[in-house]
Amino acid sequence: MAKRFEFRQSTVPVDSRIPPGERLPVNPALKHIEPWISTVGASIAVLDLDLDGLENDFCITDPRSRSLYVAPAIETDRRFSPTTLLVVSQDFNEASFPSGCRVGDFNEDGLADILAIFFGRSPIILMQKSDVNLPLEQRFIKQELVKGDIRDWYTSTATLADFDNDGHIDVILGNYFPDGNRVYDANSTHYPKFHNSLSNADNAGSNRIFLWQNSGSGSEPYVQFKEADTGMPEGDDERWTLAIGAADINRDGASDLYIANDFGPDGMYLNKSTPGNLSFKRLKGRKGFSIPKSKVMGYDSFKGMGVDFGDVNRDGYYDIFVSNIAGEWKLEEGHFLWMNTGDEAAIEKGIAPFLEKSSSLGVAYSGWGWDTKFADFDNDGILEALQATGFFRGEVNKWPELHQWSMNLDPLLSDPKTWPNMIGGDISGNEGNPFYVMSSEGHFEDISEELGVAGPWLSRGFAIADVDGDGDLDYAVGNQWEDHYLLLNETKNSNGYLSLSLLLPLDNNTGFSSNPRRPLAREGTPAIGAEVTVTGPRGEKFIGFVDGGNGHAGARSKSVHFGLGSVSENAQVNVKIRWRNRLGQLDSWEGKLSIGQHTILLGNQDQYATNTNF
Repeated sequence: MAKRFEFRQSTVPVDSRIPPGERLPVNPALKHIEPWISTVGASIAVLDLDLDGLENDFCITDPRSRSLYVAPAIETDRRFSPTTLLVVSQDFNEASFPSGCRVGDFNEDGLADILAIFFGRSPIILMQKSDVNLPLEQRFIKQELVKGDIRDWYTSTATLADFDNDGHIDVILGNYFPDGNRVYDANSTHYPKFHNSLSNADNAGSNRIFLWQNSGSGSEPYVQFKEADTGMPEGDDERWTLAIGAADINRDGASDLYIANDFGPDGMYLNKSTPGNLSFKRLKGRKGFSIPKSKVMGYDSFKGMGVDFGDVNRDGYYDIFVSNIAGEWKLEEGHFLWMNTGDEAAIEKGIAPFLEKSSSLGVAYSGWGWDTKFADFDNDGILEALQATGFFRGEVNKWPELHQWSMNLDPLLSDPKTWPNMIGGDISGNEGNPFYVMSSEGHFEDISEELGVAGPWLSRGFAIADVDGDGDLDYAVGNQWEDHYLLLNETKNSNGYLSLSLLLPLDNNTGFSSNPRRPLAREGTPAIGAEVTVTGPRGEKFIGFVDGGNGHAGARSKSVHFGLGSVSENAQVNVKIRWRNRLGQLDSWEGKLSIGQHTILLGNQDQYATNTNF
């Protein structure tokens, strides 16, 4: 299996401010668990900053410098050098640091903006000015996501989607520590509170959803969001969230949510929202005598830290890969691979149509998991799966203390004094990142060691894109307390592919068009949430959507990529696209597209005919 793939590894160019060290400043009450508290902050997302039509630039947050910077995938004299856009003291206080970035065109002008999330403060949005000839450090205007005082939030993850179905992109924040906990304030006298349960914690900072209101572009671009009631069951938005994914699991045109929570059950939420009003219905799986409680969706007690959607068995429904803690002799919880049964009648009854199949499909056990990502790296039409692993490194094995601590009574856990001393310790410090490939027997095999892509690193997130424009997907690894790496795909085969850049027009009156090329600057704005169904040359069905930043600490390309297997160079495939236009209406198009790269401008439905060939 490994012979089918080939990757060339290089180091992603780094922020010149990066100093040595592997610890963050922490509240004095937390010094004994400083390594544990210092295990977040690394993230990586892909975007196009130099407007060459390729998503070959990265937005990176790095706890070593407590900064957010942008860098080219491969540094060249013709492009740009790593450029710091946010840095501690200059842009935020010493008791906070960036924990991730998500890319979106928030003011709908065709240029990429950046949402920066933090541990220790509320988010900052970097809005890109219309003058793209300005130096990068002058090209962005900083604005707060929320008006008024800066909030002491601990945002671990975020994703973008049109949650209220009004035709504009909204933001959901997944928060972790309770608001105002002063976790990273080295001079604080406040005594922090931690999880109130090992398996059912519900005292975290609130998850929040912000609905798009209006925006402007030019030399002073801006966007306005309004915080809304999440529309979720009471208490569900105060779990300890580490990963969020948005996808349309029942294919009704609305983005549903999977929220992966630490120290307690994850949540699957069906989107029933209308413009300006959020409503999410919680779905839970069916319990059974032979199924452990934690292997039933919505009843688990694990440590959810990553989530991604992909159609593993090509039945036309999204399956879900979730990371937990799952190493040998290491709190063997097991990861989740939720296989979608496609039972839409069950959904209407509030039943999650998912069966947990990680063990039989080979992905149940690896290590201390974080981000997960599905992708087809050899264009054979079958998804591979990536998983980021690792916690912190040290000289002394601290697993015995962690096991003993995990048997604590729940009332003790919220007091940091009861947590084991981690100074000098090692917990999952040298694990490798699995690269899962589907075998001929129908289950995944980890071939990361054979490929030379395992690490070992302390990895947190993946950014996936065709960075060199050669028709196959590459990926970057965002690592904690060490360099970030690009794995450039040099796999050689004759498999075909279809890659779609789906754009909403900047002028909503623009008609539908398709061009066999990469997107031009300011041609449109990514149609986040738009769904694609492809019928391959042998009748195979493929589904995909424009991802707004799902997962823990990595964000993939806004293009939708399908491997098609062996096809002729002039082959065409049947394609159906469905999206929500700027008026909040569902539109669709169905026709044939030649294989390769296409940029598609999604105009209004009454301006084009169906069954058009391009």
